Amino acid sequence: MSAFASYWLSRCVFPVPKSNLKYFFCILALICHFGIRAQKVLHGIGPGISFSLHKEKLENGVTNDAAVYTCFVYSPRVNLFEKTDFSVSAGLPVQAGATVLLSGDIKGFLMSVPAVINLNWGAGVTTRSMKKMGYFAGAGAGYLYRRAAEEGKFPLVNGLAGTVNAGIRIGAGKYRNKNLEIKMNCILPVQDNTPVWGFHALFTWWRK
Repeated sequence: MSAFASYWLSRCVFPVPKSNLKYFFCILALICHFGIRAQKVLHGIGPGISFSLHKEKLENGVTNDAAVYTCFVYSPRVNLFEKTDFSVSAGLPVQAGATVLLSGDIKGFLMSVPAVINLNWGAGVTTRSMKKMGYFAGAGAGYLYRRAAEEGKFPLVNGLAGTVNAGIRIGAGKYRNKNLEIKMNCILPVQDNTPVWGFHALFTWWRK
């Protein structure tokens, strides 16, 4: 199965060197591990927008360019420690999307699969929480792939990256077991100093 997935990723989605596929499959293994061991999993799904800013030095000065990524996000989460209105959770927010420069001359792809530890308060913390509002913040690391047609402006990124995120949750439903999650994140690749900033809106729900 892993050989098939490796071939499909490298041929059909993007040309990922085999040496870096180990990061991707290690994170997929973590997803399976958490899903099997956890009694309750919080699932989240929704759209998002991410962007990178790039400074290019020219003879007559410095110019800025930006790549905008329209993303789709799937974010499973399990609690490692929990009380009624507080928890420490482990999540794997996967996002993938396409990017077009604001100038209109570059297209590319973005894929991020980080493992994130979050501190959570209020709504959405556990199935027992009846709070209407909640908050969270955390950090982690994982795999980032970013490619643009003109790699001179936006270098290819294919490897490890650090990430931080924070946001709010608004409880919904009779028992507050469904939530609207609005978050901001920043992904900083190890091999490049150009961060990827993101804003996402997710619908989340608990499932045993």
